[in-house]
Amino acid sequence: MGSIAKIAGKAKRIKGRLEAIGNKRRKIIGGFLLIVGLPSWITNANFWFRIGRRGWPVIAWTYNTQVGRLCLTIVGLLLIFFPWQRFKRKSDYDITTLRGRTLKLRDEMQAFLDNSPPSREYAGTTQVGGLQRDTGSSLRVVKLDHGYSLRFADTLMKLFHEYGERGVRDIELAEALNRERQVNNVVFYNTVIGSLGRLANTPEAGS
Repeated sequence: MGSIAKIAGKAKRIKGRLEAIGNKRRKIIGGFLLIVGLPSWITNANFWFRIGRRGWPVIAWTYNTQVGRLCLTIVGLLLIFFPWQRFKRKSDYDITTLRGRTLKLRDEMQAFLDNSPPSREYAGTTQVGGLQRDTGSSLRVVKLDHGYSLRFADTLMKLFHEYGERGVRDIELAEALNRERQVNNVVFYNTVIGSLGRLANTPEAGS
């Protein structure tokens, strides 16, 4: 069972990477594999064999055996003609529901916080002419501040009022949305993230 799970996991990762390549690039790669893979197109394998021995031995095996060339041909055809667009991974959130929109915002804020510059670096600010640049922990502060206003503020306020309209009010979230509250720190983000998680688990969030 463990081996099957590993194979399934690898297959999902390969599928995800192929989807990310894009349709045009998939066709280009597929066309190249067809040219390389079809035995009748290129009969002299010495060049590929030498490359395989010096660089990537798999190339030598795939080109110098009937099975290998067949595999290249099949992969090339799949890259060109397989309807990849139909098998795009569905969204993890049902954004038609209040719960789905809440969880989506919660995870986006968590990811933004996780990817912010580390706070352990020394704060730094430089000014040249009329321009000021922040580095280290100073950059983290301004990123959390402006990033919140740019990415999350409007959506969060809308969700707050949507729950309020349904008679649900998270006290910590209400306090966090106070205009006097600083939003450029981890405490604020963690408070909001926790509040969104609680709201998403309420019965009112189900539609």
